[in-house]
Amino acid sequence: MNKVKHLPAIILLLIIFLLSFSCKKSIPEIKEEEQKEEKKAEEPKKDDGKSTEVIIKITDEQFTEAEELILRAKNAMGDIYDKENFDASIFNLKSARELNESDPKKAFEHLDKSRKMSQEAYYNAFKKRSLEKKAEAEILIADAQSTGSNTIFADLFKKGTSLYDEGIVKFSEENYTQSFALFSESVDTLKELKANRNKIGQEYESKIKYIQDLIKKAEQLGADTHAPQEIQIARDNLQSGIEAYREPNLEKSTQALTISEENALKSIDLTNKALKELKRIEARSKINAAGKSVEKAAGKEVIDNEGQANTGLDYKFEFDEDGKGDIKNAPDNVSYKDVLLKAVEYIEKAKEAYFNEDYDMAIRYADIAKRIAESYTAGGIKTHYTVRLITEKRDCLWRIAEYSYIYGNPFYWPMIWKTNKEKILNPDLIFPGQVFAIPELD
Repeated sequence: MNKVKHLPAIILLLIIFLLSFSCKKSIPEIKEEEQKEEKKAEEPKKDDGKSTEVIIKITDEQFTEAEELILRAKNAMGDIYDKENFDASIFNLKSARELNESDPKKAFEHLDKSRKMSQEAYYNAFKKRSLEKKAEAEILIADAQSTGSNTIFADLFKKGTSLYDEGIVKFSEENYTQSFALFSESVDTLKELKANRNKIGQEYESKIKYIQDLIKKAEQLGADTHAPQEIQIARDNLQSGIEAYREPNLEKSTQALTISEENALKSIDLTNKALKELKRIEARSKINAAGKSVEKAAGKEVIDNEGQANTGLDYKFEFDEDGKGDIKNAPDNVSYKDVLLKAVEYIEKAKEAYFNEDYDMAIRYADIAKRIAESYTAGGIKTHYTVRLITEKRDCLWRIAEYSYIYGNPFYWPMIWKTNKEKILNPDLIFPGQVFAIPELD
């Protein structure tokens, strides 16, 4: 009975105990929840139409980053190879700047577009430029193969094609910046190969032209007559050298062209020596002929300006062809007529030129000497005539000139009269026994 009475009191104490324990546990939890709510309040809220949203603006650093992307695209020539994306990236960056204060959200959208488009312009530019360089490298490779440069410059060709192959791999991996760099290096290497080939080509073309000119000169000199074997070897090897160069086989070409040049020069040398010998022979003949003419003129009786006959001079022509003797053999202290002295002077000059192996000048001097001597002789005395007493046909100047052994023409009688004026006071009156000088006709 007593236990029943105390039961409500026990229950009440138990409830109080439980409530007390529950209050101790909930205080920290409440504080934690409050902190979470405060933190949430500080964070920007999304625009769900129900709450106010806090928007952050684009920073200067973010604008600078976008500008650098555009500059990178420009340096890659994106403004040329992908103008559409490049121009759009600039437009969107400008729009982002304009909207950054009034509509930051829209500004961020334009900024994102600018970044993406400048990156597209950058990669598209390198892609297109890679394709251009690839095509250029392929042309150079084909050119090297067609001209044989791949054999002549095997190391450069191998380097150029290896770089090209690496570029193909990078392009397939869509690494366009690397593929462009590799294709570019390939092109530079193959261009170096082509430049070397062109340089060698110019040297060979110049060499071939030089040998052709040598052969032409030899032919003009008369090598086919004086050096037929050498000139033919030069022609044959020139042709072989040209053909080997076109194969191309530079070693074979060089060898053939060297032989051609040597024989072309040899043919010129041999021909010049032969021509020189011919000139020597001609000069010797000319000097001898001129000397004989001068000797003949020196012994010829001539008519002076006053019409007086003068006895010839004592001159004996001598010519030592070996040049061992004295050049001059004209006697000293002899009074020559000026014209004959000139003839002797040129004979001596001809001899001197001959001994100096200047045969052209020797011939020239000898010709001059001969012409002078002939001119001198033309003014000389042809013969002498003694007037005869002929009853039937007495001598007169007309008849004397008519004699075949004099002039064979009576009209030349004045020549006899003018030459012998001191003896012929009257051309119609001559006397038997008179001796007249008969001059040479001009």
